[in-house]
Amino acid sequence: MAHRVAGIRWRTGPPTSIDEELVLYDDGAAWLVARRPRQSPHLVGSFAVDAATSEPAACASMAGLAGPLAVDLLAPPLDGAAAAAFVAAERLATQCRSAPRRVVEWFTRALGAGEHGRCRIALGAVCRGSEPVEFELEPAGSGIAWLEGDRPIGWCDLPVPLIGFVTPDGTGLGGVGRPGRAEPGVFGVVALDVPVPEQADGLFVQVAGWLYTTLPDEDVPMPFVARTESALR
Repeated sequence: MAHRVAGIRWRTGPPTSIDEELVLYDDGAAWLVARRPRQSPHLVGSFAVDAATSEPAACASMAGLAGPLAVDLLAPPLDGAAAAAFVAAERLATQCRSAPRRVVEWFTRALGAGEHGRCRIALGAVCRGSEPVEFELEPAGSGIAWLEGDRPIGWCDLPVPLIGFVTPDGTGLGGVGRPGRAEPGVFGVVALDVPVPEQADGLFVQVAGWLYTTLPDEDVPMPFVARTESALR
């Protein structure tokens, strides 16, 4: 098994609460994990490239760190080895984002009006990586934002789905109350019935949950927070 050579973690406090980590391994691979992404908030999971081949200078700069580097994106390092490693890590992270490995894309669609001021929506998860992805939805940390144009006008908690995510052909993927697993390109949805403000013409879903096996040497579930792109009601 490959061993860690260096690592950097980017974080910010609320309300943005970014949480991304780049890890360099002794086999030359660089892995980026987006738990609270700063780009493409609907994509969470891990991305990986052969950094030793594509960016040997960046790898050397990161390997020169005395230990893992934690960076507040609102106050990044300005000089010294930490600053050089920060710049190198940014280059590697950009490369990684073009190579999804174990990534979940979250999306939502309105399915039509329900009764008594309610709306039916679908929350979906699709594997966008080159390997299967394991995930679990945490309804207690998730919710639906209602929009009028681009302006948020309401919020409701995400109901607990009665079943897990289901593919178009009826295959159950799990992901509610237990880990779910999707193969590359496979997607599943859960249908929800929720109250909606009368003037709302759009929505997005904030999704919280757990990611499994995001890094080669990490076997504990890690929390994530994602946000779907806006959808019309």
